Amino acid sequence: MQEFTIERLGPGDEDRLREIRLHALADAPTAFASTHDKEVAYPRDKWAERLADPDSAWFVAADAGLVCARQEHEGEVHLLSMWVAPRARGTGLAGRLVDEVVAWSKAREAHEIGLWAVDDNLDARALYARKGFLPSGEVMALPSHPELMESRYVLSLVFRTARADDLPAIVALITDDAIAAGPAPARTARSTWPPSRTSRPTPTTSSSSPS
Repeated sequence: MQEFTIERLGPGDEDRLREIRLHALADAPTAFASTHDKEVAYPRDKWAERLADPDSAWFVAADAGLVCARQEHEGEVHLLSMWVAPRARGTGLAGRLVDEVVAWSKAREAHEIGLWAVDDNLDARALYARKGFLPSGEVMALPSHPELMESRYVLSLVFRTARADDLPAIVALITDDAIAAGPAPARTARSTWPPSRTSRPTPTTSSSSPS
């Protein structure tokens, strides 16, 4: 089994980021809020801007995996742009990418990590459940494909007493089963990249397999 080394991209890695991000968007178009047609037209400066953002971190595993962590509010990190190439699925790479985001978030003293996953993406949801993410109850249409619904999941980085609604994630951690969240109210807006300066706010294993 091939071993993938995960590294954080930095200034000067714009071409690498562009290549793997466009590959992800082409491979899993229903996994992300953005589209390949939109981002393929971005100038080089746009990719450099993403890497220069002090409140975000982009992690890659060669050309086989990608994830971004972005701190959008004090103590809150958004996991997005999650993708793993078909050949690397089932190798544990997706879980390792999530672990990189968790480590980065803890280093910044964040208290929670949030993400969006398409409801039909059972593999992604199972991964996030194993990692301890719980459904927040927020649901909305995927901006790039409004016919699909996605739900928000949150991982608390602060110890708290277990609640009854933690049970599905606890069972998933034990059994590795994907357990569907119950129905939740609709939500109409989410964040996309780049974020608006006036508003807040995806994995394939992309954030359709484990955005």
